[in-house]
Amino acid sequence: MNRSLQRNEELIKKLQSDKQNLLNELNDNRDLNSTIENKKEQIIRQLTSCEIENDQLQSVISDMKIEIDMLRTQFSNEKAVVQSLEEVIKSLREKEFQSQIHAQERDSDFHLAKDRANISDLKVYDFNVSLSKEFCFLNNLGTVKVKKSLLYEHKLLD
Repeated sequence: MNRSLQRNEELIKKLQSDKQNLLNELNDNRDLNSTIENKKEQIIRQLTSCEIENDQLQSVISDMKIEIDMLRTQFSNEKAVVQSLEEVIKSLREKEFQSQIHAQERDSDFHLAKDRANISDLKVYDFNVSLSKEFCFLNNLGTVKVKKSLLYEHKLLD
């Protein structure tokens, strides 16, 4: 019996030791579980934060896409305006060029008419000089004839 008691006591000690080991393992597992739960909550918070940030970034991207589309439309409109203005400038330059050509033609016609008028004036002047000379010649000739005729008549009368 002593032996049996000794065995039982050893068995109790062993069981108590096993119990203590199991309690230690249970506490270690509880600590580990608590740590894992804390990490899980931290990861869930990070995930939620990332999802919120992702939603915000998606909103910013969407806004940027809208802005890019508006800028493309504005660029296209401004490009059309520039082309229209370039066409207007081209048309105005062509009109200005035509105006300069017409002005040069008018100036040329004016100078030609002026030159013709000067030539006509010279011809008229030459004609007048010639007429004047002829008139003087005829006048002198007429005066001479008249004088001769007067002399002749005077001689006849005498």
